[in-house]
Amino acid sequence: MQKTLAFALCAAVGAAASAHPFGEKWSTPIPGPIGVPSEAVELDEGFESYSVGAGVTSMGGWELWPGGFDATVTDAQAASGTNSGDWSLTFIDVVHQFADITSGKVTFSSQMYIPSSSDVVYYMIALNRYDGGGAFTNWSIQVQFDSLLGSVTAQFGGQTTPMFFDRWVEWRAEIDLDADTVDLFYDGVEFASDLSWRDGVSGGGDPVFVAIDLYTDFSGTGNDVYLDDVRIETGDSGCYPDCDSSGTLDFFDFLCFQNAFAAGDPYADCDGSTTLDFFDFLCFQDEFALGCP
Repeated sequence: MQKTLAFALCAAVGAAASAHPFGEKWSTPIPGPIGVPSEAVELDEGFESYSVGAGVTSMGGWELWPGGFDATVTDAQAASGTNSGDWSLTFIDVVHQFADITSGKVTFSSQMYIPSSSDVVYYMIALNRYDGGGAFTNWSIQVQFDSLLGSVTAQFGGQTTPMFFDRWVEWRAEIDLDADTVDLFYDGVEFASDLSWRDGVSGGGDPVFVAIDLYTDFSGTGNDVYLDDVRIETGDSGCYPDCDSSGTLDFFDFLCFQNAFAAGDPYADCDGSTTLDFFDFLCFQDEFALGCP
């Protein structure tokens, strides 16, 4: 199976290169070929384009919450590639804003690594309004990761699930802005369902997805929490490598991805670099290998 997929990747690279030159940038989305799924990857941050030791807000559209500290890029841990983001400092508070996510389904996910020696209180936050943390800002999701309690908690609903240490674990929120629902998952297990996007935390919110906030409230050891493969996807699938939306990962997804690349579709920018090149094929192969929830 691995040899077959490797052959498919090489064949796809060769064919796509003749149709779409490597390194070509795109600035506006164009219609994709038949078979390309309706979902779009709004963010796919693996920290691979950063130098080790760089601040996360130095590129990639990240910014500091006013008064917060920056996360740094490290090669001490990685879920994929060689780098991850190190959030092991009290009051690290990093935001990424989004535009025009005003309807439909949104998937917010990240790989997390928390050592058993950690002493940390960390939060995954999603916002429906953001004005730099002022009175207009409105919270929709706030999930607490407390290493001393060993728990993951959906605030303010109170749903909890045990925390896992010393390995990479996926955290995921599946959001339906139209239905006003949020389902939360940790290590593939749903631990909170049918929460309200508009009223689940602050209350009186809007049916839009405007920002994520990755926040360390307390870090006691300096070796507490690492993040990798932070993703925001819109659309129905929520499974990036299922390119043909068949519900099954197979050879035809590689052909679908090849078609998307050849057509210059933004879907094929797997690594989020805004440049279509060989690394997008490697990224797609990695996503395929990770599978889908």
